[in-house]
Amino acid sequence: MNPRAQDQAQEQSVDEGPGLPAWGRQVPATVPEQELAWALAAELERAPLNARLQELLESERAGAGRARALWSLARIGGPVARDRLLAELDREAPLALAASALLEVPVFEAGSPPEPMPGDPWGQLEDALWTRLALSEPGRDDDGTTARALLLAIARLGGTRSIERLGVELADQPGPDHPAPVVARWSAAMEALGMMCARGMILDEGTVAALGQGLERDDLDAAHAALYALSRCARSSGEELAEGREELLRRLAPFITDRAAQEHPGHAMLAWRALAILGELPEPIPAAILSAAPPEWTVEVEAVRAMGSTAAGRTELRKRLAALSPQAFAGARQHVLLSGLHGMRSGIAADPRAADAELVGVGAMLSAARRSEDARLRRAAAMGLCELRLLQAIRSGEADGVHGCEQVAGAPTIDPLPVGWLAELEVEALLRATPTTGAEGRTKDNLGTAPIDEEAALFGENDEGAGGAAVDPARRARIMSLLAMARDTNPARATPALAALAEVDDPAVLPVLRAAL
Repeated sequence: MNPRAQDQAQEQSVDEGPGLPAWGRQVPATVPEQELAWALAAELERAPLNARLQELLESERAGAGRARALWSLARIGGPVARDRLLAELDREAPLALAASALLEVPVFEAGSPPEPMPGDPWGQLEDALWTRLALSEPGRDDDGTTARALLLAIARLGGTRSIERLGVELADQPGPDHPAPVVARWSAAMEALGMMCARGMILDEGTVAALGQGLERDDLDAAHAALYALSRCARSSGEELAEGREELLRRLAPFITDRAAQEHPGHAMLAWRALAILGELPEPIPAAILSAAPPEWTVEVEAVRAMGSTAAGRTELRKRLAALSPQAFAGARQHVLLSGLHGMRSGIAADPRAADAELVGVGAMLSAARRSEDARLRRAAAMGLCELRLLQAIRSGEADGVHGCEQVAGAPTIDPLPVGWLAELEVEALLRATPTTGAEGRTKDNLGTAPIDEEAALFGENDEGAGGAAVDPARRARIMSLLAMARDTNPARATPALAALAEVDDPAVLPVLRAAL
């Protein structure tokens, strides 16, 4: 068998899919350049062998038209695009660097991230990118732009072998005497590591060590790159980072102090984001968070999300929210309010009994804000009250507590809240609320103190017992409510209900899902 036939046989063994669907063949009339219109036409048709596109690719002019043709070819994807870009890399064509990052590696194993295999054509492209990177020398050839472009392509295409190679690349940390392009290359490699984690790749021992060392670098750009990588890798590589969590917390603490958050908010934001994923918090929590003199709202948003990830953090979050003036959440800071309440959803059910009274305190502050003369603040307070009612519903088991959540007696009217967002809250209440069990001291008016009934959880529990009788009438009622929402003629209400029903183990659900499909 000749080499070409072997390549074709190997490609047939991997399902690369049909590519993206055609979006139509009409190029907008507003496209002025003919060459760009040709490239767009081929891209819209998903036709890598389009004659006009091939004419642009074979052009000897190294202009914008040929560069755009390579981009269109890469966006079309598939073996034709891969082989062409590999050939461009062999000729050291700089135009191929940015285009390579647009390729999509096929999935070789269901449930795993796309990854090129050693020896196959995608693996050869991965190796070619690393070869070009090894031959590039920042400071001599250019200002490091080539290396950054190569690392971007590696981050989008590379697999486990690239993780290992990045560990070697990052182990050689530049010192204070190295030129700026060398430091920029190291930072770009660290950012590439974060991009690979975002695709689902997992860190190895070498990259875990490099990540920890990067957090202690004095140069701000390199430290920012390490924080970015940790914020992207903490989720996919939680087990690999578990043993060193205390050390990571120690290294992250300097970035989130009140002074550091004011001077370098970008670093503080990424540090808080990583802490939220790791489920760790510093002791004490910086005083500026949810205070009268806060850091930038983008930093505070990530901080309250991190506080919502632990029981102690949620307690402190409720206390600080209740203590603030309603006017504190005017303007962009309303995102802090909503993010803080949203972040408590997953853990609120297991919080101690005192959480009920703390939620009442937050509700009093929100009710005052709902009566504000500021229309934007009134709307933000209404959304906050709806998030609060959801938290109360989760604890009380009264799933219908979110209905009319934006209404407050004596408060001015507001524009209607988004239907889809309200529907999502209703679905969350139906899924998360613990059914009432007649707990001692419960009344219809209080927030509820019933213990969590794991057997009554809506997810993953069949509604039929061994004898075929219904196990939990409250659970059955909640399923019926979801089914009613799923049949709603408004897609904004039906869609979240259908998504939830797909995870519910109950025979009554199947006909509704079949009809939706």
